[in-house]
Amino acid sequence: MYNQIIQWSVFVLSLISLLIILKKSLIGDCLYVYLITVFFSSFIPVILIEQHYYEHPVRFLSQYFSSAVLFDYLAFPTLNVLFNLTTKRSKLVGVLAQAVLYSALMTTVEFILERYTELIKYYSWTWMHSFVTLIAFFLFVRLLMSLIRTADERERSRGVG
Repeated sequence: MYNQIIQWSVFVLSLISLLIILKKSLIGDCLYVYLITVFFSSFIPVILIEQHYYEHPVRFLSQYFSSAVLFDYLAFPTLNVLFNLTTKRSKLVGVLAQAVLYSALMTTVEFILERYTELIKYYSWTWMHSFVTLIAFFLFVRLLMSLIRTADERERSRGVG
């Protein structure tokens, strides 16, 4: 029962957060970040789970999904959208600091969930793997978005699109 309460709370909080972010932000940028995150979340976690690094014994809507759909398709993409919005005008040091901060907070929550719930179980995975992977992923998507914005600005300045 405790696992379901956590999952439904994350679902509601993530959905409300995403709707607020989309209402107050550049929807195009937010959708790019969201969809890029969902794209990579569609196969990277599946590979890690199939390799038995970790598993999600109790999953949100497990009768319909075999993956951690709540984290992979809602919570993590929403946090990545928020990260990209809060770092959009930041210099490199600010981007790196926020990537570390977001990753530390997420890793702390994951560590607590792994220790005290059945939502995640580590095998050969550790909190350090999560921390480093999250930092790398936040920075990767942020870099990708910078490249997309730069290409878009070039096209607009040339009068294309």
